This record gives sequence, C-alpha cells and structure tokens, in this order.
Amino acid sequence: MSDEWPPARPSQRPGGYDPPPGYQTGAQQSFPHGPGYGPQPPPYPPRPYPVTDPEIEAGQGSAVGALVVSLITMLLCSMLTNAIGMVFAVIAMSEKHDVERFRRFTRYAWISNWIHIGLVGLGIVAFVAFFAVMIATAP
Repeated sequence: MSDEWPPARPSQRPGGYDPPPGYQTGAQQSFPHGPGYGPQPPPYPPRPYPVTDPEIEAGQGSAVGALVVSLITMLLCSMLTNAIGMVFAVIAMSEKHDVERFRRFTRYAWISNWIHIGLVGLGIVAFVAFFAVMIATAP
C-alpha cells in the first residue's frame, strides 16, 4: 500500500494538470527585434488650457454677490431658509462653459435672495403690527 493513488504520469505537472495542447512549456520563443510597428501617427496636438467663456467671467461678480447676500441673510436671520439661493449661486459659479446655464442659475439665486428678503421684511412688519395692535388695545 505504499503506491500513490492515482499513479503519477511522467508528463504531469505539479498540481495534477497538463499544459493545454499547443502550449509551449519552458523557454518562450523570442521574436526578432525589428524597427518597430511601422510608422506611427502624428501625436495629438496639446489640449488648450480650459478657458472660461468671457461672458461668464464678466458675470462672475453677480454670482459672487448673490452668494454673499445669501450668506449674510442666512447669518442675520439665523435660519437656513435661504440655502436655496446659496445653492443656486454656487452652481452658477461652478459653470465655466455654458453661458445660458450660468445666467439662469445666477438669476435664480438673485430671485431666491429677493424672495427671502421680502419674506423677512413681511415678517418684521407683521411682528411690529402685532405688537402695535396689542399695545393699542391694552386696557
């Protein structure tokens, strides 16, 4: 009972698997070194530095202004109600190539800021009016 089962074949590799048919074992065939693979195509021209559209550069101040106004109204009102204006201003500032999208989001940011300022002003007027009525009707 000292024989191995199954008996090992002399051509068998370690692990019990033979190489696939047609596959060379041992040293690989070397290929002749030639001049290369033939003529190479010309290299791609260098990509130009990504340039922002001049109309977007001219309007960046408006987007920055909308962002500053939204941040100030958020700080003064201590609410996150004007986060929409801030998001629109950031989207507008991140736009580098599409002029129409830049203008649209800058406009949305300013509209959001003005709506927020109007609502805050309306709340202040309502607050003052409420206390004026309370004082006027006090016995």
